[in-house]
Amino acid sequence: TCAGCDGIPNSGLVFDECDVCDGDNSTCLDECGVVNGNNSSCTGCVITSACNYNEDVTIIDNDLCDFVSCAGCTDSDYQEYDFTATVDDGSCANMHILGCMDTEACNYDSEATLENDNSCLYSESNADCDGNCLEGYTSLTLAFSIPDSTFATFNVSTADGSIVYASDELEGEGSIDGCFLTELEDECLFVDIQGDVWSWSFRAGDIEILTQDDLSVNNYIGNCLEGCMDSLACNYVELADANDGSCVYPETNEDCNGACLAGSTLLNLVYNSDGVSTFTVTSTDGSIVYASDALEGEGSIDGCFLTALEDECLTLEIEGNVPTWSLSAGDIEILTQDDLASGGSIGNGCDNSSINEDDALNTLLVYPNPVSGVLNIEFTSVSNKDVTIQFINTLGQIVTSNNYVLTNGLLDIKLNTNEYSKGLYHVNLISNNKMVNRTIVVE
Repeated sequence: TCAGCDGIPNSGLVFDECDVCDGDNSTCLDECGVVNGNNSSCTGCVITSACNYNEDVTIIDNDLCDFVSCAGCTDSDYQEYDFTATVDDGSCANMHILGCMDTEACNYDSEATLENDNSCLYSESNADCDGNCLEGYTSLTLAFSIPDSTFATFNVSTADGSIVYASDELEGEGSIDGCFLTELEDECLFVDIQGDVWSWSFRAGDIEILTQDDLSVNNYIGNCLEGCMDSLACNYVELADANDGSCVYPETNEDCNGACLAGSTLLNLVYNSDGVSTFTVTSTDGSIVYASDALEGEGSIDGCFLTALEDECLTLEIEGNVPTWSLSAGDIEILTQDDLASGGSIGNGCDNSSINEDDALNTLLVYPNPVSGVLNIEFTSVSNKDVTIQFINTLGQIVTSNNYVLTNGLLDIKLNTNEYSKGLYHVNLISNNKMVNRTIVVE
């Protein structure tokens, strides 16, 4: 068993903090109510000007008052100002001098002791504080007149793309002054004007040096070497710093001297057209190999074509009335209107016998033509065949492509053309990589 503080077992009594058995700590409390205290927790200074003034103390002892630790200059207008001080000790002596304290500013004040917000003034770019251009720079004035309710910007850059000047958005009538490197007059500059501007001019002092009427067609000014700046062009000028829009490029499959590139052959088409005609050559997949402009009367066209095309099967479509024409390679005539096989297929890849010779008594019929509703497509053969029928537009794009199987050597299709746009179409019938072609007009 465990005895209590009264010596009786299991009494449960204990000593309090004042060592009194079963006490309530009241016998050793100080005046502040602290056990075994010394009254310091509620003793203090009640003089309001003291650094340690405490209005909550119950025991007054003004001998404890501190008048030193918080003393200092409490006026922020003075240089001696101490933001930690709560008691002014009369040490404020020198008032602050407000001013610009940035040594780079035009209005820097060496005697200023306190920065005056936003008081610093700076010179314009490349100018001194009196507004005069620095050595090596020239003063230029941009005067402008812009339509009401619109804005415009002026940007000037060197030939290498470095920005020399970029304006803010401008409106109405006005002018802008600026200092620019004098040596820029020996360079080539590009003036980019965005927006509608009635008139503008650059002046050096009272001398007008440039207006909207002085710019080249490509807005270059200064000491510019104009020329073609595209290295792929035939007339590329390596040292040019101003593109004058003069670039000239070789024709397809040709070099800049007009000679055919390796793998290409020069072909010459001589024609005698009664009225306006066109020549179109397409490959088996429907892509356009060549499409002429409108031709009329007598003339000839030269062009370089891939030599490998001679091993393909091409379709030649002639629109218009061309009684005579011939296709030549150099001095050798390789094809005339009399040589064109039925169906318009030419080239080493064509085996016209498969469709045209074996089926010489049979024909591909496409009617009516022009058509504005149902188009009939009929084809007969001595044998059953798998065939593909394509519709090709004038851009050489395959509009539709469908596969069919001849039954008893007969193909009979009725096609609704209302789903097609009006215009010219090529109808290709392909079997075993052989093709016949017809042209229709959808109204």
